[in-house]
Amino acid sequence: QQKLLSHRVLEMHPAYVHLTKEAREMSQSLKQRLSTKGIYSIGRYGGWNYASMEDGIGEAWELANSLV
Repeated sequence: QQKLLSHRVLEMHPAYVHLTKEAREMSQSLKQRLSTKGIYSIGRYGGWNYASMEDGIGEAWELANSLV
């Protein structure tokens, strides 16, 4: 048997993105406008989607290859 000696609560707001139709449409529109200025928003929070670290790396790799 184990005994918990200590704990700490860490609240993250928001810890996860909230995917709605409106959020996806707004995100896509803003990303298109930013890309015309050479600004690319990728990754979990940059793309406002739920993704793993591997997804973010893959997205960065694809963007880098498209810019070459």
